[in-house]
Amino acid sequence: MSNKVESLLDRITIKPPEAKERKRREKPTVTVSPPEANLHFRSLGYNGDKFYFFTTAGKQVRELSASKLSRETELFTLAPMDWWEREFALDQGFSRQAVKMAANFLIQNCYQKGVFNADNKRGRGAWCDGESIIVHAGDRLFIDNRETDLVIADTDAVYECEPRIEITTDNPLTTDESKRVWDWAMSLNFEKQTHSVLLLGWLSCALAGGALNWRPHIFLNGSKGCGKSSILDTMLHLLGGFAIAAKGDTSAAGLRQVLQNSALPVLFDEAESDSIRAQAKMDDVLSLMRHASANLEARVIKGSSGGQASSYAVRSCFCLSAIRDPIKQAADMSRITTLSLKNSNYQSSEKQRTVTQPLADVICDKSFASRFRARVFSRLPQLLESIQLFTDALKETFPDSRMRDQIGALLGGMWVVIYDELPTHEQMNYYIQNLHWSDQHDIVESASDEQACLDAMLNTNVRVDGDEWRGDMSIGLLVEFVMSGGTSIGVPEKLRMTDAKRTLGMYGMKVEDQMIEGALSVTGRLLVANANGMLQRKVMAVTSWPSGWNKLLIRLQGAEKINKTVKIGGTACRCIAVPLTDDNQANDVCYQF
Repeated sequence: MSNKVESLLDRITIKPPEAKERKRREKPTVTVSPPEANLHFRSLGYNGDKFYFFTTAGKQVRELSASKLSRETELFTLAPMDWWEREFALDQGFSRQAVKMAANFLIQNCYQKGVFNADNKRGRGAWCDGESIIVHAGDRLFIDNRETDLVIADTDAVYECEPRIEITTDNPLTTDESKRVWDWAMSLNFEKQTHSVLLLGWLSCALAGGALNWRPHIFLNGSKGCGKSSILDTMLHLLGGFAIAAKGDTSAAGLRQVLQNSALPVLFDEAESDSIRAQAKMDDVLSLMRHASANLEARVIKGSSGGQASSYAVRSCFCLSAIRDPIKQAADMSRITTLSLKNSNYQSSEKQRTVTQPLADVICDKSFASRFRARVFSRLPQLLESIQLFTDALKETFPDSRMRDQIGALLGGMWVVIYDELPTHEQMNYYIQNLHWSDQHDIVESASDEQACLDAMLNTNVRVDGDEWRGDMSIGLLVEFVMSGGTSIGVPEKLRMTDAKRTLGMYGMKVEDQMIEGALSVTGRLLVANANGMLQRKVMAVTSWPSGWNKLLIRLQGAEKINKTVKIGGTACRCIAVPLTDDNQANDVCYQF
């Protein structure tokens, strides 16, 4: 056993009965041994009018009020009756006076411990605890790969007993065996092989979620029948009991309640956002994922109907799967890596039947999957170090630190699956230079909430009810039609300028114009009202910015707040002017409609 493991086990082992007897002889005036010296419970502290204890029988935290501590039955949840009688009854039996003495003893010991922070409770999953890495398997811990009983460590963390997860760190896969998982990932029908590499890396990171400084999320995107659910099913077999499977109408609140204090990964199939209600629920899930990414001390705090605030800090890696892409905000694009699958055809179906499925059958075998998890768990220190090495090596490729954290974690996760040694600079550069990062560069260069908001606005179709033409057309095409003086390509011949302007006005928009040498000319700017009912209900309600779009649009380069009221659609309103032309070329639209 390593010195590190020995020292941690020494710190967390509950003292034997002999220690209690020695302490009582050294201090004869103390009639009752402190909680640390008994084998039944340990005082954790207090918070308000609640007192907290960890019981060695139930291996869970008990929260008791002062009134409950005065009840015999509540005391028996901490220790058996004979212990209380031996310590407090004296010659009078376990009378009401003895119960009061016991309650007073418990309360005073909790006060001595100080305020207990319930956020320190840790559920199932992998965690860093000081210099050690702990895997909480429900009813036992693996401390630096050594299995031990659930106990309270000499740290602020408290590991409670939960439903058992079958894991072992013995007999992990060899590198040759684990390359079958690589072969399976490479056989998947992704648009780029880079996506296969990143999927493989996510599997390792998912098992190590609570121990990571940055938790990457992925999104499997593809059309109906392309194999998304089959991939998720294989991933669930590999992760075993260390994963939570969600589907369809699952809410963020439901996920929080299931996860509680655990760090188990979540695989969410059919995470569709094909209605306003579904989009709102998915936005809540994306918000949950956003908070789960970074290992920050800050927590999300919410109120409750009982008047008590509740806080949570999710420590899970997420995998979403859907046909439609629910990711709209820039903050989510850099935290969730999209892995796109090709459309299914005869060739891909044959490959699935003859190559992918046989490989999936091998790696989904219960023994193989258990040994896969054993490989990752037994090499968690190497995983953390590999992630840091890849993150540092990506500095030239990705100046953006968040993208480095995201891709570095996925590449480090991939590495420990198929290699035993740590990566060298040459090996890391080989992968970094030969994988394709165009998707990630596009996100870093172009993704901003303000640009995404404008894109969503201009790409939305609205109804045009003209005198000679009626139909649906995007706001962007209407704007281009007005700015070009009615000469833009791709617009119905019967569409009239007055109809286009009237439609834009209904949605709180107007192409700015001005008099130049007696002639009316457009300025190349689009005026957008700060508030407009039609714009909010029909356009922005289905986006991630149902209100407050003016606060985003003002961030665009060259955007200006108009300090006077402007008449748009027959209504005087305040607005934002968004430039859509190049200043060096009049009427040359630089926004790509």
